[in-house]
Amino acid sequence: MPEQKIYYRYMSRKEADAVEKTGMLRGGRGAGVEETYWTDQLYGSAREAKARLSLGRPPEIRVAFTIRNNPRLLEEGAPVEPDEGEPGGGTEWSTLDAVEVEVIAYEDID
Repeated sequence: MPEQKIYYRYMSRKEADAVEKTGMLRGGRGAGVEETYWTDQLYGSAREAKARLSLGRPPEIRVAFTIRNNPRLLEEGAPVEPDEGEPGGGTEWSTLDAVEVEVIAYEDID
């Protein structure tokens, strides 16, 4: 069996709790209606993640995971556009589907 790719999502503690309880990114919230985003890039600080991923606020937690299902992708390694006053430039994946994950680690990020 091929090794699964490790991805990351940068989030609030509240969202991390929902992921832990449900095994789904965003706790399954918004599936079918709102896009869910993640990246393959490991950022060393909340400031760097916020800038490169054009996040509205600094993340508190970095979650490392593999994907267990096969969501239909809207973006696959696409460049992050500038938004929220941030420059972007990272890479992102996105889907409207629920994303079932196997969490590898939850890490506080400053």
